[in-house]
Amino acid sequence: MMETLTTLFNNVSQFDHFALFINLLIFLFSRKIINSLSPTNDEKAINNRLRILRMLNLILFLVYCGSIGAQYLFEGSDHATHLFTLISETGLTLMVAYIIGHIFKFNVLRKYGKQKEIDGETTIYETYQSELFGLLGYLLVTISALLVIINIWNMTGLLEVTSLFGGLAIILFSTKDVWAPDNI
Repeated sequence: MMETLTTLFNNVSQFDHFALFINLLIFLFSRKIINSLSPTNDEKAINNRLRILRMLNLILFLVYCGSIGAQYLFEGSDHATHLFTLISETGLTLMVAYIIGHIFKFNVLRKYGKQKEIDGETTIYETYQSELFGLLGYLLVTISALLVIINIWNMTGLLEVTSLFGGLAIILFSTKDVWAPDNI
């Protein structure tokens, strides 16, 4: 039994080792990550964000376990292990995009939000500008994650004319009439 676990652990790729390590760190420090990126003290909103992050984390961990199991069950088949690797890279991309989106929203809210002190507690409220920049940030993170996922699954035929930055530039340029006049 121990030899089988050692063999499985040695057969896992370096990416899987790295991803499992990052996954473990995010799971262990998820409350601290969410609390430090939350501009509000609303316990319900914090718990909801924490639940989403831990759910993504658990799904990603189960995919890695499936990848290890597939390597054990289908030793001669590279197709099954490659499929689990693609799924795990996609999951890691989604989890990193989720965290980056919250970091961006937190920084935008700190810079463009309005601070009020109520009962000795400072709270940051959203303004029109912080909401607009937050939505723009979420849009950029979502598009970036989508383009990365397209590259992970090797569907680059959809993007042969442009790259990641080209796609973002086209979207920003085509929507500049909506968001640029209010912020210049």
